[in-house]
Amino acid sequence: MKDVTLADVTKLHYLKTNLKGEAMIVTILPATGENFTTAWQSLQDYYENTHLLMRSFYSNYIAILKMKAETAMELRRLYYVV
Repeated sequence: MKDVTLADVTKLHYLKTNLKGEAMIVTILPATGENFTTAWQSLQDYYENTHLLMRSFYSNYIAILKMKAETAMELRRLYYVV
């Protein structure tokens, strides 16, 4: 959100209307200019947390089932699981 012509309250409204899933937690913040910075920082802290990202990646990696045979079908299954 680098558009300097928009007021922070407008940026917050735009942000809130475009969030999905877990990120919607910031929608509980009242729509004020001061809360845009708080909401944006909260989202950055959560989604740019390298420790959490690596842990999630590792968990997904070790959960992949081994191939039963060396076939195109098994390779396709493996590709679409990830």
